[in-house]
Amino acid sequence: MVVRIQSLIEPRSEIHITYPLPEIIFIAYISILSGHTKWKSMEWFAKYNQSWFRQFFPYTYGFPSHDTIATVFKLIDP
Repeated sequence: MVVRIQSLIEPRSEIHITYPLPEIIFIAYISILSGHTKWKSMEWFAKYNQSWFRQFFPYTYGFPSHDTIATVFKLIDP
């Protein structure tokens, strides 16, 4: 089964979106594959490897904080 990041439903209202959902999901996915399972660790991992992450997404507004990553995942319908 293949799930595309772009097919996920955005749980936030438009006025509250600074970081696009696919960018946040990608950070979490790659972080977990790399052994970073805590929100703060994901934030650190993304910022430390930002040049690599930007090969796949623009991250126009930089990288989200651990609080933003956690909030988005709390809003996503499993």
